[in-house]
Amino acid sequence: MQIPSSLVQDIRQGRVVLFLGAGASLGALTKQNARPPLADELRDRLSDRFLGGNFKKYPLSQVADLAISETDLVTVQEFVADQVRGLLPADFHRLIPTFKWRGIFTTNYDRVVETAYDVTDSRAQDVVPIFSDSDRLDERLRSQDQLALLKLHGCVTRTHDPELPLILTADQYITHRKNRQYLFRTLDQWAYEYPVVFVGHGLQDTDIRAVLLEVSKDLAVRPRHYLVVPGASNEEVRFWEGKKVSVLDGTFEDFLRKMEQHIPEALRPLLQQVDYEHPIKARFVVNENIGQGLRDLITQDVEYVYEGMAIGEGRAKAFYRGFDLGWYAIEQRYDVRRRLTDTLLTDVIIRPEEDRPTRAELYLIKAEAGAGKSVFLKRLAWEAARDADALCLYVREAGFVQYEALQELYRVTQQRVFLFFDNAADHVSSLLALITKARRDRIPITFITAERVNAWNMSCQALNEYLNESFHLKYLSRSEIETLVGLLEQHDSLGPNLIGKSFDEQVEQFHEQAGRQLLVALHEATLGPPFEDILFDEFNEIQPQAARSLYLTVCVLNRMNVPVRAGLIARVHQIPFEDFRQKLFEPLDHVVQTRLGARTGDYYYMARHPEVAQIVFERVLNNPTDRYHEYIRIIRELNPSYSSDRESFRGLIRAKSLHDLFPDYQDVRALYDLAQEVAPRDAYVYQQRANYERIRPNGNYQEAQKLLEVARELDPKDTSITHTLAELTRTQAEAAENPLQRERFRTAARRLLQPLVNDQLGGRYARTTAVKLTIDALRDILADNTASDREIDEAIRVVENPLQRWLQEHPDDPHLLTAEADFSTLLRDNDRSVRALRRAFEANPRDRYVTIRLARVLEDKGDLEGARDMLRAALDANRGDRALNFRYAMVLRELGVVDRATLLHHLRRAFTEGDTNHEAQFWYARYAFESVKAEDRDLGRELFKRLREIPMAHEARLEIRDTIAADNGPTVFAGAIVRLEAAYGFAQRDGVADWIFVHRNNVEEADWGKLRLRTRVAFNIGFSYAGVRALNLEPIEP
Repeated sequence: MQIPSSLVQDIRQGRVVLFLGAGASLGALTKQNARPPLADELRDRLSDRFLGGNFKKYPLSQVADLAISETDLVTVQEFVADQVRGLLPADFHRLIPTFKWRGIFTTNYDRVVETAYDVTDSRAQDVVPIFSDSDRLDERLRSQDQLALLKLHGCVTRTHDPELPLILTADQYITHRKNRQYLFRTLDQWAYEYPVVFVGHGLQDTDIRAVLLEVSKDLAVRPRHYLVVPGASNEEVRFWEGKKVSVLDGTFEDFLRKMEQHIPEALRPLLQQVDYEHPIKARFVVNENIGQGLRDLITQDVEYVYEGMAIGEGRAKAFYRGFDLGWYAIEQRYDVRRRLTDTLLTDVIIRPEEDRPTRAELYLIKAEAGAGKSVFLKRLAWEAARDADALCLYVREAGFVQYEALQELYRVTQQRVFLFFDNAADHVSSLLALITKARRDRIPITFITAERVNAWNMSCQALNEYLNESFHLKYLSRSEIETLVGLLEQHDSLGPNLIGKSFDEQVEQFHEQAGRQLLVALHEATLGPPFEDILFDEFNEIQPQAARSLYLTVCVLNRMNVPVRAGLIARVHQIPFEDFRQKLFEPLDHVVQTRLGARTGDYYYMARHPEVAQIVFERVLNNPTDRYHEYIRIIRELNPSYSSDRESFRGLIRAKSLHDLFPDYQDVRALYDLAQEVAPRDAYVYQQRANYERIRPNGNYQEAQKLLEVARELDPKDTSITHTLAELTRTQAEAAENPLQRERFRTAARRLLQPLVNDQLGGRYARTTAVKLTIDALRDILADNTASDREIDEAIRVVENPLQRWLQEHPDDPHLLTAEADFSTLLRDNDRSVRALRRAFEANPRDRYVTIRLARVLEDKGDLEGARDMLRAALDANRGDRALNFRYAMVLRELGVVDRATLLHHLRRAFTEGDTNHEAQFWYARYAFESVKAEDRDLGRELFKRLREIPMAHEARLEIRDTIAADNGPTVFAGAIVRLEAAYGFAQRDGVADWIFVHRNNVEEADWGKLRLRTRVAFNIGFSYAGVRALNLEPIEP
C-alpha cells in the first residue's frame, strides 16, 4: 500500500478524520475466538431466531423489520448486540489510539474502538462516544486531548432507547436518522474541512458507498479523501478518483502498519497522564492530588487568576480600537482604573465573613453596552487575586461550571471562592443552579457577574431575587478621562482628531463624549466622524470583496455575542479553511479577532464588540431582501452539535426578531422551513414559529397551536413551551365570539398553567397569566347584562383569592402589580360590580374576599373611612382572619393613625410564624422599630433578617417604602459614624444608641467624602425589605 506523503503529513498534524465501516472490525474476536457476522450472516441469524428460518432471501432491513414486528424493538436489538458484544481489538486495532485524529465516525455497533483506547497506555487521546443529537460536541469534549467517536448506527450500550434504534442497513438512513441528524451533519461538515480516510471491507460496502456519495460534493473546495479497501479494480479506482477520492488498496491493518512505519512512535503525541502541579495546589490545606472534576474546571472551564499566570500578548492600539486582549491589557495597565474598583474590593472582596449578607453571594455590575464592563470585570478579578490574595476564578467564554467541582475546591482549600461570570444573560441557568445549591449547602462562594442594563432586565429576571447588591459602572469621570488621554498618548494611539491638540483640548474632546459609550467615545474622539460612519467606511474599505463578505457574516452572528466557528465560515463562503487563513485573514486583521477553542481545537472569529457587529449589520444589510439571503446562507450551514452554532441558530430564528426584520410573511415562512430542515427535532424551532404566528398580523392561531403541541412532544420538560401554549389559548379565548367557546379556551389555559405556578424559572409568568385569565372572565361577566350579582360576586372572588395570596408571597412582582391595578380599575369603573359587592357583603360580612375587594374599591374612590368601617365590621365577625387584619392596618395607616400599638396589634395577626405573608411581616417590622416594647423590636429585627433572604428583585428589596416622619416632614435624627467602609457604614443614633445602616447611594457624593469615624451626622430613617436605612445623611458642621 502506497500512502501519499500529504496524507502522512495531515495525520501527523492530527487533521485527519477516520470513517470506520464494517471492514474496520475485521480481525476483532471474542474471548471464544468468534468473529462478528457480516450483513448476510446477521440476516440469517435473525431469521433463525425470530422467523423460523424464513425470509433468508430478503434484505437484512426487511428481515429485521419482520423480526421486530413479531417481537419488539428492544428484544431484536439486544439479539443484534449480542452478536458483537464482547469483541476485543486485534493487535493492529491498538495502533489507532497511538495516532492523533480529528475525529472518528463509525457505522459499527461494537466497542472495538473504545476498548482499544481503554487498553492502550501509549494513546494520544481519550475517546468520547457521541450517540445522538443531544450530545453537544463542545460540551462532551472537555479538552483537546479528547477525541469524538461518533457512532452513526448506534451502539451495543444503547439498545433500549426506542428513539435511537440501531441502523442495520444504508436504506434505513431516511427513517432512522431521527435524533442523529446533527451527527450526519457533522460528518458532512468535517468532510468539507478535513481529509477523511474511509475504511471498508470492499467497494460493495453499502455503508461506505452511501456516505462517500453523500460527501462527494463541492469537489473544488473540499480536501482530498481516501478509501482503504482491498482488491479495487482499475475502473473503480478511476471512478472514485473522479470524485477526488484516492483508493488505497489494502486492509485496515495494512494501512495502520504502513502509518506505523511512516510516523515512528517517537514522533507521535502522547496523552499527558502525569498529575502536574497546578498553581492552585498552593492553596490546598490537604495533601491530595487534583481530582478529575476539579482538574476539568481549572483547565477547561475557568481561568485561575494568580500572579505569574500566562497572559499572552497584544498591541495597545488594538485594545483602544475595541479588541479584547484578555489579561495582557490588564497586566500592561492599558485600561483606565475605575473608581468603582475600590468600592467592590472593599465591599465584596475583603469584606469580613461575619458581615456578609449570605454565605453564597451574588453581585452584579451593570453598564450600558460598550461601557467597558468586561475589561472592568477582569481588572477586578486581577486586583482581587494579586492584591487581596483572593481565590479568583474567571469563567471562560464557553465554560460550563460544575457545582461539584466548586464544592471540591472549597473542601481542599477552605477558602471563599470568587467566581467571575461575564455576560450574565448567557449563564442564567448555570448561575441559578450554582447559587441555589451553594446557599442550600452554605458553601462560601461569591458570584460576581456583569451584564448590559437592558439584557439584565430582559433576560435575567430569574436571578434578581438572589442578588445581594448591584453596582452601576457609569461613564468616565473627568479624572478618568484625563488618565485615558494620558494612556493614549503614552501608547501612540491618540488618532488624527487628537494629535496636535493641547492636553486640555484633548480632554475636552473626550469630555464632549462623556455621556456616550466608552467604545463610541474612543472612536469619535480619536478619529472625528460619528461612530456609525467610521464603521461603515471601515467596512467598505475592506478588500477583496470575499473578505468583506466574510466580515459581514461574522457581524451577523457576533451581534448576538456569539463567536463564529471557522468551519461555519468555510461552509457559508465555500472557502477552504487553509485558503481563508492564507488569503483573507490579513485584510480582516484590523476588524476581526481570532481565538482557539480550549476544548475542540476549533478556531472562532469575533468582531471587536457586539455593538460594532450590530451597527455593521444595520448599515450594510439595510433592506429585507439582502437580510433574507444572508440569513438563508447562514442557517443552511449551521450545525447545532456545536454550542456556538446552536446559540446563533436560536438567535437568528427568534420570533420577535424575524417579525421586526422581515415584513414579508413568505420570507419568514421560508426561513422557518429551512430551520426545520436543519433541526427537525428541536422544540425551540416549533415554539418560535408558533410565537411568530401569534404576534404577526392576521396570525394563524390553529397553526400555532399545532406547532406548540409538536414542541411539547419533543421537549415535555420545557415549561416555557407550556406557558406559550397557555398564552396562545388565552389569545384564542379573547378572539372567540361565542361565550362557551371562550370559557372552553380559558379552562384549557388554566389546566396548562396549574403545574407551572411554582416553577422556579417560569412561575412568575404563569401566575400572571393565570390572574389575567380570571380578570378576562370577570370582564365578560360585567359586560353581560343578564349576569346576576351572585355570578359577579363569584367571578370577583376567583380573581381575588390567588391575586392577594401571590402578592403577599411576591410583593415586588411587577406583572402581578399590573394585574392588581387592572383589576382595581375594572371594578372601580363599573357600577354593577360595586353594587354586587355591596349586596354580597351585606349578605355575609365574614366573606374576606368580598370585604377586602370592596374596601379596595372604596379606597380607590377616596372613601377611606367607609373602607375602615367595612373592614372593622368584618373583623368583628372574623377577628383572626389574617388578610382582613392586614388590610385594616393598611387603611388605618392611610388615615394617618399614629397609634403604633393598634397598628402592631393588627399587623401581628396578619401573619404566622414562618408563613409567606411577607408584606404583612415587613409592615410589622417597620412599626416594631418604633415600639416601646423590647419584644416587638426583637421580633422586628428577626423579621427584617428573614425578609432579606426572601426571593425578591434586588431593586425592589432596596426600595424605601416608608420613613419615620411627622406632620412637617421626615424626622431628623442625630448621631455619629461608628463604622465606615468604602461604600457603607453605620451611624449610632443619639439617645437609643442603636446602629443604623447607611449606604453610599443614600448620601450625596460630596458629603460621603467628608465622613470619618466619629463624624457627627444628621439623617432620616427609612425602611426597605433589606432593613432599616439612614437616608439623606450629612455631616453636622461643628
